[in-house]
Amino acid sequence: MKNGEVLGSIPISPKLAVVAEKMARHYFANQVKSEFMESADICNPPASMGGSWIPRKQLAALGYRVPAEKSQWVMSTGIDMHVDRIWGETLMWVVHNDGLHFKQGRVKVVHQPGEWFIFNDALPHQVDIKKPTDSGEVWIGWAVKIERK
Repeated sequence: MKNGEVLGSIPISPKLAVVAEKMARHYFANQVKSEFMESADICNPPASMGGSWIPRKQLAALGYRVPAEKSQWVMSTGIDMHVDRIWGETLMWVVHNDGLHFKQGRVKVVHQPGEWFIFNDALPHQVDIKKPTDSGEVWIGWAVKIERK
């Protein structure tokens, strides 16, 4: 397994797709207002969203577990290579993507909504525009702290 590669897919419910689209438009509008001073944002998901989507069996098969349901939304209009050092190994479920790619190491993927992957936020990674347009590209993922069993 390589950090960032697609490990599975979990369908995005119509309700979540609508929420994610609204979040993306709102986030992009705020980015325009701030002249893109902040290239990524993190916020907590609503408690009502829950963690029932987490692929626990697949994670266990890969040697991971969810120690506590610490989760957050991660939104970006593109961010250069950086290191966060928030959780280390992180499960990421892509809930919205207007064509931006995620890159860590040699893996560079334009994830589709519903795809999930594992990456290490303590290692260099980026979210970048594959083909720049002015149509408001936004990438939104739901991050969950994971650890080795």
